[in-house]
Amino acid sequence: MNDPNRTTITVGSVVQYLNLLNFDNYSNTELFRGQANSKRCLSPSIERFSKEADYIEYESINWKDLESLLLDSFKNESAPYMNFSPQGRLEWLVHAQHHGLPTALLD
Repeated sequence: MNDPNRTTITVGSVVQYLNLLNFDNYSNTELFRGQANSKRCLSPSIERFSKEADYIEYESINWKDLESLLLDSFKNESAPYMNFSPQGRLEWLVHAQHHGLPTALLD
């Protein structure tokens, strides 16, 4: 559905996105990522993972504990294959998510 009042802005980097957020002329603009429908709920992969039938044993674990459990396992298993060492939890999470680990980060 084409809305003549809607403007599409393509953003190529996080820096570009953050710069857009600082402009006053975009203050009334709806921003959404990765979805053609801005009304769709965005959820992190750890939420979807904890709800999948194959992973029912994780259903009672809160996201933070589940993420820690999975991240600790990822650190142990991936260390021999890495040529660098992530600095801090956030860098580990970004690296782990890049390789498919479900996290609470909303990509």
